[in-house]
Amino acid sequence: MGKVQHRNWRYCDIVCVDALYAKAPLINAVSALNKWVVIKVKQDDYHLVRDMDGLVAGCPPDVELSGTTPKGEPIPNNHGVTYSVKIWDEENFTSWDGVGCPLRCLKVIETKTTTCRGEVVEVEESTYHIVTTAPKAIVKAEVVWQIMHRRWDIENSAFNDLKQNWRFRHCYTHDVNGIQTMYALFCIAFNLVMLFAYMNLKDAPARGVTLKELARQMLVGMETLCQPITDLLPRAGPG
Repeated sequence: MGKVQHRNWRYCDIVCVDALYAKAPLINAVSALNKWVVIKVKQDDYHLVRDMDGLVAGCPPDVELSGTTPKGEPIPNNHGVTYSVKIWDEENFTSWDGVGCPLRCLKVIETKTTTCRGEVVEVEESTYHIVTTAPKAIVKAEVVWQIMHRRWDIENSAFNDLKQNWRFRHCYTHDVNGIQTMYALFCIAFNLVMLFAYMNLKDAPARGVTLKELARQMLVGMETLCQPITDLLPRAGPG
């Protein structure tokens, strides 16, 4: 994070991580860079969680949302996933050992409803806690909830796709700079393909052309070019 901060001062305002990174050194490191952190924490591992549960016991939620989505978009034709959410939101906790600043804790009870063609096919309820250094006066509770959900969306879609279909999990080099370069190339290639498929072709996904089929067609097209692909690339000027 320090290197990225040095190269791109305002690359982000909030760092969102899962329970694996719920450690005091990370919270302090992010805070030292003048950024806020948003972390999902496990139920029973922290005094802060127990303090939060005791503080809000018997109290009405601060925020209630019904039939919403993390992106705030309506689901088309009653087909998709919506959430009903209750959020309790308190701040100025100091019971996390080693953390150098007061923390804010959100207790979330959410009901996930999956609808298929107008019929409810699954209802799932879960309870979890989110810890953040973002103040209540600036970042609303529902926005913190959306941020955490969007991180899960990225993990479940983009990173899962990269690992399953783009060999992102394979380490091609053990050199530190080489690893960063390879992952940067992966991300560039992935974004270019996504832009080509969804912005240039536009109607291909709607016609049922999958990305795997698109990649196969591109490979066949490269193999059947009437001239080498290197001849089509721009050449450097003299000097």
